[in-house]
Amino acid sequence: MLFSTSTAIVAKFVIDKGIIEKKSTKLALSILIMQDFIGILLVVLITSISMGKGAPLELALTSLVFAIVVFVAVSQLSRFIEQWILSNNLGQTEITLYALGIGLIVATLASMLSLSMALGAYFAGFALAETRAGGRIKRDVSFMRDFFLVFFFVGFGTTIFYNAGAITQALPSIETLASIGTIAALLAVAALLAHFFIFTIFGGLFGMSKEDSSLSAILLGPLGEFVVIIATAAILVVPASEKPIVPILAFLLIIITVFVFEPLYNIRRAYEKIASLIPSFSKREHAVVESHTSYSLQQLKSFAWNLFVILCLAWLTIVLYKQLPTFGFPLPYARQVNAIVIFLFFAIAPTVRALIALKNLVKHSRHKSLATV
Repeated sequence: MLFSTSTAIVAKFVIDKGIIEKKSTKLALSILIMQDFIGILLVVLITSISMGKGAPLELALTSLVFAIVVFVAVSQLSRFIEQWILSNNLGQTEITLYALGIGLIVATLASMLSLSMALGAYFAGFALAETRAGGRIKRDVSFMRDFFLVFFFVGFGTTIFYNAGAITQALPSIETLASIGTIAALLAVAALLAHFFIFTIFGGLFGMSKEDSSLSAILLGPLGEFVVIIATAAILVVPASEKPIVPILAFLLIIITVFVFEPLYNIRRAYEKIASLIPSFSKREHAVVESHTSYSLQQLKSFAWNLFVILCLAWLTIVLYKQLPTFGFPLPYARQVNAIVIFLFFAIAPTVRALIALKNLVKHSRHKSLATV
């Protein structure tokens, strides 16, 4: 929860301040997007652990590989499906049904792997976001989103100062509340200091100035919506004596970090002065025989990513093959053939992209060598 920064708060803040084009702001927003993705995986992991199926480490690896594979598969399918829908003069209703279908399929596969079915909801939303009609659909359902958002926060509110055993509201003693408040304040300070020192010490390795490092660290300060989501999921797995503490702690963490966020931004010059006193790593030029160009780095990254996706697809195919039920087809090796066909269907695109990237990398290397000669 300590590193679940509020994307909504930070995005609105940087737009209002007119600093969205700064290098430090773009870096902070990129980290926020990654935090949201990790937050979803964490919620899935906690929910899966609460179901009591499988070891936590195995569930964590399965969640990660499953999310990566489905992310790539849904992204590929959405582009193809949208083109097909538009070419046949179909509209938003069909795209919405497609997204719901994706959600149901992902939820079913997740349940087979002992993962939370909540993954289906996330990837249904992702399937919509990948289409041009997604924006119109989001506007159409904005009322329902806001309507259920109220219930979500009310539901979380009822977990604060609530005794699940007695099924009644129970206010903690002043001593207990003061203890939880002290812990929340110490944890909030620890999170802020962690951001500050990490950016100050290692920012130079990525070509960031002290000013950029300080601003990025400050922008990652205010905690938000994922703290509530993670806390709500965590109530299912913590001991009974800790169930009343987690939501109170989450609520206080949000309050503290949000209230100190803007004051910290206002004294960012003092932040920079303190950061200038701390030794940090700097970006050094290494003597190499031949350095990469931006083009070759792009091709290398493309090759590595697509190769990683293929390995994840292969691993998930094997796991699903063991979990899928036997349908009793009167064909020899029907399950094996189906598993291979499904793998090839989704693996062919990343395989082609990996081979193209490798070909471009080799060709670029040869041209560069000839030019040097």
